[in-house]
Amino acid sequence: MPTFTSPVDGAALSYRYYTSSSSSKSSLTLILLHGWPMSSRMFDPLLPALLSLSSPFSTLILPDRRGFGASSASWSTPSTPHPITFSTFVSDLSFLISHLNPGPFVFLAASMGCAESLLAYSSASNEAEYIRQHCKGFIWLGAPMPYPVRCEESPNGVDPAIWASLVAGLSSPGRKQFVREQIPGVFRTDLPGNELDEATLRFYEGLVAQADPVAVTETVRVICEGGKVDNELRALVSRRERGEGVPGVLVLHGAEDAGMPVEVSGGVIKEMVGWAELRVYEGAGHGLYQTHVEMVVRDVLEFMEGVVGAGTESEA
Repeated sequence: MPTFTSPVDGAALSYRYYTSSSSSKSSLTLILLHGWPMSSRMFDPLLPALLSLSSPFSTLILPDRRGFGASSASWSTPSTPHPITFSTFVSDLSFLISHLNPGPFVFLAASMGCAESLLAYSSASNEAEYIRQHCKGFIWLGAPMPYPVRCEESPNGVDPAIWASLVAGLSSPGRKQFVREQIPGVFRTDLPGNELDEATLRFYEGLVAQADPVAVTETVRVICEGGKVDNELRALVSRRERGEGVPGVLVLHGAEDAGMPVEVSGGVIKEMVGWAELRVYEGAGHGLYQTHVEMVVRDVLEFMEGVVGAGTESEA
């Protein structure tokens, strides 16, 4: 698994890199950003279809965020600025993208990865200019945006006590049992059509277990303190109003996402970003990337037809 050195503190971070065997593909790259508290392996159910002959993607890039997956040993180093914030994650991601120089690409992000993708696009860093030039689309799955937690702007948002209870459970001696009890709720396996076998549930348990325990709890702080992206969404709208090119936006959300209801997340994104397309999956929970694979792949590929049709390759 390839690695790169973080520009922030020298941490060794990992990513997966796949290329299609088909010579007829467009030169479009898909960058997949995983959610908390898992790793890029959460996207495994989607990968075969996203690299199939019917897919427009020539390359897939899947980073493991610091503290998670194959980057689990690198939450921090002696040179890490404290505290770690969303800016730390964004710096890592932006450096990787500019280093790999993928040309035109689309973000496919889940959960906290959605805000990470937008913050990388909106950043004032040198790498962000490359991202703004080459990013052709955002696909957001279960986005906890624009407000990840209840606040003045989102009085009906997620209660901070819910996040606190997750941290308490994940910090307890019974952490493994707590994770085992929580995983089914991610996928709403209590609802018809979302049933998952024990092996699949254990797979996702393993992704959480692989993460650095400090990273798991500290990232909740990062999300709650730095995941508010209403200003970044407004800036995206302003760019469009000025006649500047902006990426397309596709929002996929489960109607039964108990942890992040669509009314306070995907629905708000649609209200703020008029050209965004919101597709709500009836009966789906937060983990629609596992329970609704065919629908997610269909919607991603349909979205990409428009991106490729817009002539993105000539803009690279």
